[in-house]
Amino acid sequence: MTRRNQNIEIARFICAFMIVCIHVPLFCSPYIYPILRCAVPFFYILTGFFIYSEDISKSSSKLKKSLRHYAVLWVSNLILLSLIAIILRFWVDDRSELLDIKDLIKFIRLGFCDFMSHVTISSKTYNITNQLWYLYGGVVAIFILYVTRSKWFSRTYNVLVCLLAIVPIILSYVVSVKIPQFVYLSIPSIYLGICIKRYNHVLFELSTKQILTSIGISAVFVYTEYFLSVTLMNRIVACDAYIGTLILSSLLVIFTLRLPETFKVRMGRLSENP
Repeated sequence: MTRRNQNIEIARFICAFMIVCIHVPLFCSPYIYPILRCAVPFFYILTGFFIYSEDISKSSSKLKKSLRHYAVLWVSNLILLSLIAIILRFWVDDRSELLDIKDLIKFIRLGFCDFMSHVTISSKTYNITNQLWYLYGGVVAIFILYVTRSKWFSRTYNVLVCLLAIVPIILSYVVSVKIPQFVYLSIPSIYLGICIKRYNHVLFELSTKQILTSIGISAVFVYTEYFLSVTLMNRIVACDAYIGTLILSSLLVIFTLRLPETFKVRMGRLSENP
């Protein structure tokens, strides 16, 4: 395994732990919550980065492969967890959740529904399959990106993706609305990874100091956005991401991918000056 792959695997492990922390109240402190929300976009951006190729046929092939990968993971986990939820519901003799049209609509929008997810034990409701939205979002986003791949990098397409990333989150500041995560998080994040790969010859010319400075500024922006949303509206934003998390996550991806080059340069300098 190359040093580059080692850096990516370490970053993935850290992000996986961050996602676990989001769902464990013991670890999810308000002071680290904004940073934890960078984990999912980080994974999506990496997906987009490795999907893109200058050869459009290779990009199409990678899109299909990634789509199958996300779909298999989503379907297999959905079936398993849904069976667990339904068995538990009958086991605790709580049969209030029945499959109806609302469940079907919610399933299409979010990739899960109450019938597949909700289990009530001792008057407390547990959501079993809700967290599979990440995989469902990946399936929908990659499919949409595949269908629209001929429009990538056009001005109209770039503006549209930016609007998808910003407008739903702004709406969440104004009204408590449940917009599917693949709209404002999955599609923009994966496309951002594609753009990073496309323009890596420009982005990778940035110095380490410039990237770290940008990361610091982005982190301040994310925390400012988070605390303003909490103090002004007295609640945590309904979305699973903030406007600043996409920027911060993309910079963290660039920094992670640049680490091997930094190590090589430093090792070269050491060998030249024994």
